[in-house]
Amino acid sequence: SEEAGEPIGDFGNDFQSGTPGGLPRQRAVEEGEMAIYDLTAIYRGYCCDLCRSFVVGGKPSAAQREAYRLIMDAFVHVEATARPGKSCKELYQEIHAMLDGQHGWHFGHHLGHGIGLNPHEAPRLNPNWDDVFQPGDTFTAEPGLYGEELKGGIRIEQNYLVTETGVE
Repeated sequence: SEEAGEPIGDFGNDFQSGTPGGLPRQRAVEEGEMAIYDLTAIYRGYCCDLCRSFVVGGKPSAAQREAYRLIMDAFVHVEATARPGKSCKELYQEIHAMLDGQHGWHFGHHLGHGIGLNPHEAPRLNPNWDDVFQPGDTFTAEPGLYGEELKGGIRIEQNYLVTETGVE
């Protein structure tokens, strides 16, 4: 806030380890669990949203490394296919098919959403909306995988700008 020269509002909603996410709680973290930090900041009326996952102790298991690989493959697909006219619902379905059920893990939330004047706005990347990408849209993609073997789960969130030819 001091460096920005004015207050920065909000700060996100996921700060847990060993679970798919949630508000902070009074519990010690345990080595090997995944810690999910989904952070939002509001500056001069504009919102950002970014999520990263960390292994407590810094030594990921084979399962956690595999989940990470699958999540990164999902980003390759998002970056190769998101463009003006692409159905957000269809992109959600494609990523859901890539992730959900892999190794018994679950992908049970939206794929992403628009960001701008609100932290969650159109375009909506989920099965309940028929939004379509337009040039100038800014959105997040946040694929995740969750399961007991992952000791919580992994979610990574990237932000994109839709251009005339694809995404940046």
